[in-house]
Amino acid sequence: MKSIVAIAVFVCLVFDAACGFSADFRLNRIIDGDTLELITATGERVIVNLVGIDAPEMPKRKSEKGQPFCRQAQKQLSDLLFNKQFSFEAKSRMVNRQVLAVVYSDGKNVNLEMIRSGLAEVYKGTLPSDFDVEPYRNEEAAAKKQEKGMWALGKVYMSPSQWRTANTQ
Repeated sequence: MKSIVAIAVFVCLVFDAACGFSADFRLNRIIDGDTLELITATGERVIVNLVGIDAPEMPKRKSEKGQPFCRQAQKQLSDLLFNKQFSFEAKSRMVNRQVLAVVYSDGKNVNLEMIRSGLAEVYKGTLPSDFDVEPYRNEEAAAKKQEKGMWALGKVYMSPSQWRTANTQ
C-alpha cells in the first residue's frame, strides 16, 4: 500500500484562512490515520495534521505491531483521499512545515469521516479557538454506541494518547 500511496499524484487546492494564500500540492503519502504528507509545486514537503482527531498510533519500527486499528485507520484515510481532489482549511499557521487542518474530499469533512468510521477519536488536547468540536464529539458518541472500528475493543480500548505514553521508551 505504501508504494500505491507514494505514487499518488494529483493536485489539490489549499485554503489557509489564517494566512490567506492558496497553492498547488500533490499527495505524497498517508503517514497514519490523522496525518498526510504533501509536496508543493516547488518540491517542499508539508505535513498536514487533521485537526480535532487522534487516530491509532502506527509502529515506530517494522518489528513492532503498532496500536490496534492503526493500519485500518491509515487505509481509511487513504481510501478517502487516494486519486481524489481534495482541499483543506488550515486552522493554524504553518510552523516547521506542519499545519493543522480540516480536510475535505467529495464534499465531505474527512476528519469527521475518520471519527464516524470509528478509526479516530476526538483529540483531547488544546484545539484552535475557532474550531467547533461539537460535531466531532457527537460522531464519536455515535461510533462508540455502534461499536464501530476501534470502539469494538470495549474496555480494552486505549486512546492514542494513552498508547503513546505507555509505549514511549
